[in-house]
Amino acid sequence: MEYIAAKPRPSVHSTEENKAVTMDQSIFTADSGEYAKTYLVENPAPAFSGKVFPEGTLEGCAVFQV
Repeated sequence: MEYIAAKPRPSVHSTEENKAVTMDQSIFTADSGEYAKTYLVENPAPAFSGKVFPEGTLEGCAVFQV
C-alpha cells in the first residue's frame, strides 16, 4: 500500500448569503474517482475538517491511500 500526506489550504472567496462552506478530507483523481480515506495511519495535527466563511481559509493535514 502507498499513502500520500497532504496539507491542503483552500480559501472561500464568496458564497450565497454569506453561508459557511463545510470541508472535509476528500480528494479526487483526474477522472473524478475518490481516493480512499485511510484510518490505518493517524493524521498529523491539525486535521483537515471544518466550516469556512467567505474570505476565510482552512488548513489542516490528511492522509490518503493511493
